[in-house]
Amino acid sequence: MSVELERVYPPDTREGFEVALDAELSRRIQSLREPPHTASECCAPTRACFVEAASWGVLGAVIWVATLMYFG
Repeated sequence: MSVELERVYPPDTREGFEVALDAELSRRIQSLREPPHTASECCAPTRACFVEAASWGVLGAVIWVATLMYFG
């Protein structure tokens, strides 16, 4: 269990069920920083995703400007 969690909630003031939940949550959060998760596709930075998002943004701006020019 993390030191920050024990500072906020001293172990002697918590119920056993809460300690088990805290330990499980701490374990799950820690697992997000370990290689099986960090090596996965969802954590990898992808240039393709950025290029696609930028392309859609530029296309939207072009359509917006064209609409303003057509109706304005």
